[in-house]
Amino acid sequence: MSSERVFIIAGKRSAVAPRLGAFASLTYYDLAAQVVIDILKETNQIIVGDKKDLLGTSLLLDNMNFIMPEFDFSKPELQISCSAKIRSLSEPMKGKLIKKSQIYSFKFDEPAEAITKGQACVLYDHDRVLGGGIISQKLN
Repeated sequence: MSSERVFIIAGKRSAVAPRLGAFASLTYYDLAAQVVIDILKETNQIIVGDKKDLLGTSLLLDNMNFIMPEFDFSKPELQISCSAKIRSLSEPMKGKLIKKSQIYSFKFDEPAEAITKGQACVLYDHDRVLGGGIISQKLN
C-alpha cells in the first residue's frame, strides 16, 4: 500500500478500495460498492456497509440554537412537529423535534439518508427557520 493519504467522508462512496492494492483480495465483497458508515477515531476503524445502512429515523442534537419566539424551549419536555434538513442540498424532511430534560432529538416520519455525526441539522416550521443544532449521534 502506498503512503499517500486517503480522505474519507462518512456517507460518501468509499475511496478505500482503489487504494488497497494487494489487500483488496482479503475481502469477500466489492468494497468499491460500499459507503463509509462511520469513522471510529478512538479505535482507528472505518466502518463500511451498503447504502441502506445509512438510513435512519432519529438522531440526537447538541449545541441547539433557536430563533422562533413562539415556542417555549424552557419547558423540560416539548414536542414540535416540524421539518429537518441534514444536508445542504437535500429537501427538509418532516418529523418531530423532541425535548426531554436538556436532551434534544429529532424523529423523522420516513427514514432519512446519511445522518452523520458532526453535520448541521436545520429545523423548519413550514418555510421559516426554527433553529438548529449539530448531529451528535444517529439513534438507529
